[in-house]
Amino acid sequence: NGIYFSTVFNKSSNLWPWNVSKYWVTHTIPDSLLSGTMTAQKIAKKIDGKGNILVIQGRVNNTTNKKRLEGLKSVLKNYPNIKVLDSKSANWSRAESSILVTKWFMKYKVDDIQAIWAGNDEMAMGALEVLKEMGVEKEIAVSGVDGTGETVQSVILKEVTCTVSIDPYWQSGMGLSFAYLRIRKYNEARM
Repeated sequence: NGIYFSTVFNKSSNLWPWNVSKYWVTHTIPDSLLSGTMTAQKIAKKIDGKGNILVIQGRVNNTTNKKRLEGLKSVLKNYPNIKVLDSKSANWSRAESSILVTKWFMKYKVDDIQAIWAGNDEMAMGALEVLKEMGVEKEIAVSGVDGTGETVQSVILKEVTCTVSIDPYWQSGMGLSFAYLRIRKYNEARM
């Protein structure tokens, strides 16, 4: 007998549970294209459709990162007056994001940046830490994705423009539910 399992978030685009193992029950993933699109729309609206933005990516070859960037780019096509000044990876890391944003502000003037679009909340919060140290957290729009409590609180305080919840508890719960149902079905068949 094997162990039934579910996976969440990243996998190769051509790898599916039904092609691999009878024990791999489900794979759940949020709509990263939609997340990237929604945050980009909020940022574009916040900066009145014009200005310069910095883009903090997750892991470069990661499916989630690619889809969120695709969402951002699809929105920016409709805003010719928004320019991406720089775009680099911070590997989903707050610490790496903070270092990256610090380096960017050695390269660019604060007045030249209207927004920072981050691929997740951890990187958005890393950017926000730098903006707070500089005293400009209310001047530069920041977005993230995940809907973490800390980031939602920063949205309430108007330090972060937006975040999108991907509801990881629901995703994980659904995966476990399907694994449980599969086990139950297996056990009933053995009786």
